[in-house]
Amino acid sequence: MLALAVGIPATGVGQAVRAAGAPGTYQVVAVRAPVSLPADRNVAFQVLPDGTAPVLGRLHGELAAGGGADRVVVLTVGVPAAARAGRQEVARVRFSGAAGSAIEVPVEVDVARVRRASLVVAQALFATRVGGRVALRYRLTNTGNAVDSFSVRATGPARWPAVPARRYVLQAGTLAEAEVTLTVPRGASTGSSSVQFVVSNGAGEMTRARAAVEVVDDGPRRGEQAWLVTPGVATVLGDTAPARPVFGLDLEGPVANSVRLYGHLVQSAGLDAAHLWGLARVGYFPGTSFLSLTGPRWRLTGGHTTQTFSDVTGANFWGSGVAFSYTDPRWSAATLLGAPVIASAGTANGGSGHLLGAQFGFDVGGGWVRGTATDAIEAIPGGRELRALGVGATSPPLYAGTLVSAELAQRWFAAGQGLGWLAEAKRLGDDGTSLFLRYTHAPGGSAAFAPARDMLTVYGARRLAAGIALNAGLWAARDTSPAFNRLASSGWSVAPQFALTEWATLEVEARSSRFEATDTLGTFGNSETDGRVGLTARLGRLLGTGSATVGRATRTTAFAGGGSIAPSADHVELSGAVQWASPGGVFGATVDYQQNGPGVGFVPRQYSAGLRVDAVPLPGYGAALLDAGVQRYDWFGARPGATVVRLGLRAPVPGTLVVRLDAEHNPLFLSAASSGWNLVLKLERPIIVRARPATMVGMVYKDLNGNGQRDAGEPAVTGALVRRDGESVITDANGAFRFFRQADVPAELDESSLPFGLVASPANRSLRGERRVEIGVTPTAPVVVHLVLTVPQGEPAPRVDLRGAAVYARDADGNVWSARADSSGTAVFHALPPGQYRIDLDLTGLKEPLLIRGELPGFGVEAGREVPALTIPLYPRPIRFSPQRPGGPGRS
Repeated sequence: MLALAVGIPATGVGQAVRAAGAPGTYQVVAVRAPVSLPADRNVAFQVLPDGTAPVLGRLHGELAAGGGADRVVVLTVGVPAAARAGRQEVARVRFSGAAGSAIEVPVEVDVARVRRASLVVAQALFATRVGGRVALRYRLTNTGNAVDSFSVRATGPARWPAVPARRYVLQAGTLAEAEVTLTVPRGASTGSSSVQFVVSNGAGEMTRARAAVEVVDDGPRRGEQAWLVTPGVATVLGDTAPARPVFGLDLEGPVANSVRLYGHLVQSAGLDAAHLWGLARVGYFPGTSFLSLTGPRWRLTGGHTTQTFSDVTGANFWGSGVAFSYTDPRWSAATLLGAPVIASAGTANGGSGHLLGAQFGFDVGGGWVRGTATDAIEAIPGGRELRALGVGATSPPLYAGTLVSAELAQRWFAAGQGLGWLAEAKRLGDDGTSLFLRYTHAPGGSAAFAPARDMLTVYGARRLAAGIALNAGLWAARDTSPAFNRLASSGWSVAPQFALTEWATLEVEARSSRFEATDTLGTFGNSETDGRVGLTARLGRLLGTGSATVGRATRTTAFAGGGSIAPSADHVELSGAVQWASPGGVFGATVDYQQNGPGVGFVPRQYSAGLRVDAVPLPGYGAALLDAGVQRYDWFGARPGATVVRLGLRAPVPGTLVVRLDAEHNPLFLSAASSGWNLVLKLERPIIVRARPATMVGMVYKDLNGNGQRDAGEPAVTGALVRRDGESVITDANGAFRFFRQADVPAELDESSLPFGLVASPANRSLRGERRVEIGVTPTAPVVVHLVLTVPQGEPAPRVDLRGAAVYARDADGNVWSARADSSGTAVFHALPPGQYRIDLDLTGLKEPLLIRGELPGFGVEAGREVPALTIPLYPRPIRFSPQRPGGPGRS
């Protein structure tokens, strides 16, 4: 009533017209004139955009009288790229009749939901040490148009401890800054590794990002002037004997240039079998101590050592003494001087007898000639004995790279003497073809330091076609021993392989073996012929194997006085295993089933099944790794079943002490130990001792005032990566770093390892030859520049896309930083170091010419202080019209 009284047309609201579309699209909308308006009169319309979305088409006009179907206003509505999901009104169309009444029809858009996210890591490279922890900072942004929930999972290389996924709920356009901490296992490889960040929601993966992690080993490595000394003590706790400490020492370090010393010293002690078994599980083997010096081409070992000369001059010499070997392209040498080892409970001491040997070789025309002399006696009951003189040769590479070798040796042994010889040919081709053929005749056999008296070995492999390979071999041996006057074994195998896919391989094998032993009572032996089918499959980190074997076995007993027994029966074996390697550890399962016919097996049926996990990080303390396993054996009533359980823990504690705990319950091991657990506790402390002083020491710090020197209150930078001549180190908690190799090159700070917002200061870079350096990094600041189109009040503003404007910041030394404006005219310099700057603009990329009036502003950046945003007005070029002169057009 008030509107009618003052002459204002009354306005009603009609039913809204809706369109649906995704952000960044244009939708055509047809708005029909309300039927309540008279059809026999013209209707005026006016489109009233609310400014939230562009509306294209005729914004005002008149619809002619007529039917309602023809009186339609057609508009094109742009859905803004940043529009939020849901329904929103973008305009109204006002229809006015002749009587002065007006009806407004709302135009609404249903904006489709868009689910997007972005994840950016805080720096290009993170650095950490082997066994250390690294915090990877990241920024997660909901770039969609509605509230959403996200899950962020970080996955490192295989065997890196896993970390749980983190979940977030973010409004559209908001972000969350967080970090995930990974523990690098002590056995991890050095160099650059990749950590994958995967962002997902309920519908699946949305985006992913990669963080590079540089892993540096700050312990001694080959060529470094540092010693790694690891003293330790271990003891076995059980119900078989009192606990006794056993001390050990491992060491490695340089003695001179290119010469290093390795040592493993473990106290010898008279211990029972349960103690020895427990100590072996934590790497202590009493009575196996040695020290070894190595150079580029030679090795000298003292203590318990082993040496093999050849199958006819002496193999597998093991004793306590000194061994030396040398090899270069022209000649080689190997010697041994020692005594045989007599193993007793918890000891392995040099016994009576001796082990002597020497071998020298020379290059002759691309081949080798060598001579060998040995003298070895084990002065114990049943001990071995050999004296030998031999000469051998190896040809230069012949056809297709084949090498042919031969050796003759005169052998003297306890039961006599004889001439031994061997012949060998081997070839390894680039096409996957290999061949190995050897025949050995060594009188005296295994009782005279030879593998056997007579032995033939043939092995070959060949790739038949793409994805098909054939492996085959055969062997035969004859020997004697103090207990048996004749030992014989032989066998053959043929195994083709088929690559079914890139991840699956099928193997089919046929094989046969035979063994016989003869003494004064008779001959005892067995023979087997089997067929086997096996499948190996690998799917990512999952590895699976399975096989089925069917065969027939015969057990033979022939008595010297006459008569024999030779039962023969079938046997079947089924086995399978799966293994999954992940950052959270290695998980595996195995199962095996065997069935034997009467008289050919120890038991008719048996099975074993086991589960095992290795290197699983403890929750909340990823540096501690857990091993566990359980194995079940059962013989279906033929004998009592047994379950073996083992638990192991390796945990570094503060002060570089490493605690290792291993517990096993094994009823099969010793009847004396079957009633309880065999528990082993080991403590060790790795110590790094630098053999030479550092060749360069330095520090990385924040140069807050940019003066190029460290002042009071300027903090250190932790975790920065510094490189020099191939050597990489990480700054410690005090920002300090040290290099130990000799190098006449300056140290370089890897700026990619700095947190975002820090840059290296050019004022104090390392120089060649400096031994003490300070490297400053300067905190930067973001600077925002707004380009604002300015027009006089009341005048229309032209449409100008400001993305073509380039903004430059120039410091006092002439260095230039650039930024590009977005569609709204905002340009951001993300990281400017401290200094005084002036702004320059390049507007030549704009389609609409704009002008700058007055001086462009300058500004200063100070470390740790925020810089206020800069606003620069831009003006459209004025257009002037002059009066038209007679006979000529107007000009502007």
